[in-house]
Amino acid sequence: MNHLTLVDDTIIFIEANVESMLNVRRILRCFEIGSGFKINFHKSGVVKVGKGSCAVDMWVELFRCKQVSRPIIFLWLPFRGNSSSIGFWETMLEKFRSRLVSWKMHFISKVGCLVLIKSVLASLTTYFLSVFKIMKVVAMTIEKLQRDFFWGIKRDMRNIHLVYWPSFCKNC
Repeated sequence: MNHLTLVDDTIIFIEANVESMLNVRRILRCFEIGSGFKINFHKSGVVKVGKGSCAVDMWVELFRCKQVSRPIIFLWLPFRGNSSSIGFWETMLEKFRSRLVSWKMHFISKVGCLVLIKSVLASLTTYFLSVFKIMKVVAMTIEKLQRDFFWGIKRDMRNIHLVYWPSFCKNC
């Protein structure tokens, strides 16, 4: 059994057989008893991945959840497509851009900008890189978004950078 977990979101990857299905159900029940938390199966879903005769209906019935169609998006990550194409990364880049735009409207200090870059954007990037190999052009785009956010660059206006960015990154 393999899984991905971040905060309260989890994806479990297992073989499609009755024994695995019952074992997962037992493990989840033990988690509920041991932790006191209740798993929201009505918010959960089952997805058939790959080839074979997976009895998705059995899973849906046992877990009392829904069958989910692909593509699956888990914490901004699409579980489909080719990670060596720009289109694959566009969803993540658009999320970065929208976050930065909302933060810019709050007139954050340089220290605040640095904290947001390090705590949010850097950790999201690390999360994505734990699953997929990033393209160089995407890495450069993410770095440019961070750099422009920190120095306060607007599309129609250039701003003077007070420190060479790679030197700045080494000291962060």
